[in-house]
Amino acid sequence: MHAFSPNGCLRADVNPRTSENLCMHKRLREPRPDPVAVLDFFDGAALFRDLIAAGVSRSALSRALDRKIIVRLSRGAYALADARDSVRARAVGSYGTLTCVSGAEAHGIWVLTRPRYPHLIVDYGKHLTAATIHRGRRQGELADPTTCVLAALHCLPRRDALVVAESSVVLNLCDLDELRARTRGNGAVVAREILDSVDVRSMSMLETLARDHLVSSGYRVIPQWRVPGVGRIDLGVWHEKFGSSVIVGVELDGYEFHSGRKEFDEDRRRGNAAATQSIPVLRFGYDVVVDSAGSISGSVHAALCSLARARGVL
Repeated sequence: MHAFSPNGCLRADVNPRTSENLCMHKRLREPRPDPVAVLDFFDGAALFRDLIAAGVSRSALSRALDRKIIVRLSRGAYALADARDSVRARAVGSYGTLTCVSGAEAHGIWVLTRPRYPHLIVDYGKHLTAATIHRGRRQGELADPTTCVLAALHCLPRRDALVVAESSVVLNLCDLDELRARTRGNGAVVAREILDSVDVRSMSMLETLARDHLVSSGYRVIPQWRVPGVGRIDLGVWHEKFGSSVIVGVELDGYEFHSGRKEFDEDRRRGNAAATQSIPVLRFGYDVVVDSAGSISGSVHAALCSLARARGVL
């Protein structure tokens, strides 16, 4: 963490959470930093003690409150007016720690469904109506990734929990063995089953969801299937009924699909190369994968049957 110069810029040589910073302000006799700039650095919300440690004066804070550009969330907690309803502001204002799906999202982990209310760790008895409470010991404003994932495994629906857990491992934010070691006991059966479904080859949330649906439907799935002369296809899918020689490709197109001409051309090249090798490639978009996964297995089944008949397997 860094202190601020009078124009709101960070000072790389000072830690605002130490008393040395206050002494340095006195020695240098510099004007105090703008509370708006400090709050902006703290992602829109901070505790009074952190504002003071960063060099904000009580008078400057009072003036900003009078002008309504800063609001008081609760005793000793403040936020920028346009950030008062943010997830972080809710965490700071309730003296809680972001965890579970809220903490995962803050760490950049894939999240299937954004929660209506923030998930918070609180270590006091106060009832919060606009939050999902996880009892435990606070860890500042944001729990570490492992704590967030463990909470998600016990709190979220299966698909949501799998997305969070798999993403955390793929992004190297959590260690899969550590997650398994910390999900023991009779109450962790579902959590361990979810962790057993994690595949580190997944490259996107859609791949995670599509693969999980197809596997649960009885298909064998190869993530990031490498085909000579074609390249990588998101998923290779086959069924024991026809054998591994009868296989179809599945491509998942998110909202960012075809972000540029180069990507579009490469996609067409791979599609054409797959066609010359008689490899069917099915494409599914975000809405189908998330909301109508059943249509994926139906299309895959039809494609496999057609390919098996063409090759005399069926």
